[in-house]
Amino acid sequence: MEFKLKIGDIIKEGKSTIVILDEASFCYKIKAERNGASGNRLISKSILEEFVKYVKLNPNCSSRDARDYLSGRSENDKYEYGYDSTYCILAKEVIRRVF
Repeated sequence: MEFKLKIGDIIKEGKSTIVILDEASFCYKIKAERNGASGNRLISKSILEEFVKYVKLNPNCSSRDARDYLSGRSENDKYEYGYDSTYCILAKEVIRRVF
């Protein structure tokens, strides 16, 4: 799946801001900011794809709903789903850009 997220993109939702810092074949490096706190993290493209599919079918779901449903249903480590809010924000942006 082509995500159409590019280095330098800034995605804002509510009090959250996500900046795409770098991209590799398997992940994005992002800077996430919320309520004055910020940090860099790696976001798995395979997990993001799962979130995109789930959010597309369940547009009113919460990030916790998506995490609870998806965690443990694939070969990804269940702890990788811990950034569910970030994954949901990115999934909504992908859906907005692609679909």
